[in-house]
Amino acid sequence: MKVLLVEDEADIREELSELLTSWGHDCEAMSCAEEALQYLRSGLSAELMLFDINMPGTSGLELLEELRGDRSIGGNTIRAICMTGDQNPNLVLSALKSGISDFQFKPLDPENLLSAINKVELDIKSSRSKISEVAALRDELDMKNKLLEETTTELCEAQREPLLCLAYAAEHKDATTGAHLKRISSYARRMGELLGWTEDRCSAIDLAAPLHDVGKIGIPDEVLLKKGKLTPSEYELMKRHTIFGSEILSRSKTPIMRLGGKIALYHHEAFDGSGYPRGLKGTQIPIEAAVVSLVDVYDALRSSRPYKDCMAHASAVDIICNGDDRTRVQQFHPELLSTFLRHHRDFDELYRRCSVEPDGPVLDSAWQQPPMLKEVKTLL
Repeated sequence: MKVLLVEDEADIREELSELLTSWGHDCEAMSCAEEALQYLRSGLSAELMLFDINMPGTSGLELLEELRGDRSIGGNTIRAICMTGDQNPNLVLSALKSGISDFQFKPLDPENLLSAINKVELDIKSSRSKISEVAALRDELDMKNKLLEETTTELCEAQREPLLCLAYAAEHKDATTGAHLKRISSYARRMGELLGWTEDRCSAIDLAAPLHDVGKIGIPDEVLLKKGKLTPSEYELMKRHTIFGSEILSRSKTPIMRLGGKIALYHHEAFDGSGYPRGLKGTQIPIEAAVVSLVDVYDALRSSRPYKDCMAHASAVDIICNGDDRTRVQQFHPELLSTFLRHHRDFDELYRRCSVEPDGPVLDSAWQQPPMLKEVKTLL
């Protein structure tokens, strides 16, 4: 064990140094507190400091106090045994309160000193063993956490497949591709990340978002697939796909399915209260449904349909922030719209990356800042 001996009396210092060495310890002997501090601050270390309390200049207790307050030299980990010829009870009490391991009165009894040092050595070994055990437990915990993350990912992927099958079963006859569903998932997750959501919440909307139009399974083909403009009664029937979706999904006890039911019911609500089926307004609309509402419009603009061509990214963003004959900026949640506009390139990248089944030719999306509505400018 490395021992730092601090004793101002040369005879005692030499005698103790020889004694410690004979016991198998590596001893560094110092004549004052200042030397000890210089030794430790030079980058050298010790496991035990055996010091005299009453020394010229800085006392032993002052030395110990300075060490305990200096973590840069590991002073708070060095064990300490103090020595003194002064048997003042107050001095003993002060020394014990300073956190020493033992107290030795002069003249020293070698057997008592050896016993005290052996106890310190055992304590150090025990502490090292505990540190090793904690490190081993931490490694084991890290390994189990990694395994848990991998298992969670596998379960998430296993859960994704039947959910996508359900979503695609409802949407395939509406000229919707699997790539569209994949993009909606990716857009929704990215929006959640940009909003600072937790990983669990981002994963939940990733899985639930593709279920937004599952209620279309209950809409007759002659209405769902009609190429011309819907009659008022047909439009009212089409709007019921939100309710059908909620009824299908909300019966589940699975949190993801229930979230999907909430998104299905509310994803056509508008921030200004002009949406359906309940005409909710502002923050009455669940934020997950508002997210899907925005990204669904973006993807619809980017995608080709029997009645329209696909659109370049810049044109789609221009319509979202300025509107056209079908889209109004007031229908979107302001915070989501602001986030979308600040990070619009992320959504263009996701459109390209997730278009495994292309909806049409990828047009030039070199960004040209579209003219902003004054209302939108105030959000940025």
